[in-house]
Amino acid sequence: MARRWFTYLADSPASIEIVEGDARVSLRDEPPQNFDVLVIDAFSSDSIPVHLLTTEAADIYRRHLREGGVLLVHVSNRMLKLEPVVAAMARRLGWSAQYHHSAGDAARGTYDANWMIVAAQPLPLVGARPAGHQVIQWTDDFASIWRVLD
Repeated sequence: MARRWFTYLADSPASIEIVEGDARVSLRDEPPQNFDVLVIDAFSSDSIPVHLLTTEAADIYRRHLREGGVLLVHVSNRMLKLEPVVAAMARRLGWSAQYHHSAGDAARGTYDANWMIVAAQPLPLVGARPAGHQVIQWTDDFASIWRVLD
């Protein structure tokens, strides 16, 4: 679908490889990729893939980031406040987490978006703020949405 209905892949000068399947399982089975940036963007709908926000998933993401790499997690959600969960992932990695809100633009057809930036070193991003103090750890064995209902 990405190649048939959209042009951003064809327009990109990057080398792009599409791997079909569950993102976490696919990353787990791949050798380290040494990404500069790894974007996790799957949480806007009412039914979120919880397994992408566990501490075990954080270990997989760290393995695929190069030293100095950055994890970006899109946490916009109508029902859930996912910032504390990503803050727990950052703590698991021994990294910092920052929250960044980008305003939508109706004229351009874009919506507001909330992102968490997770990195070994705090990044000097305009408009970013440190993640809140609340930390809610999800694991593969336990993840409760009750504490993150917004």
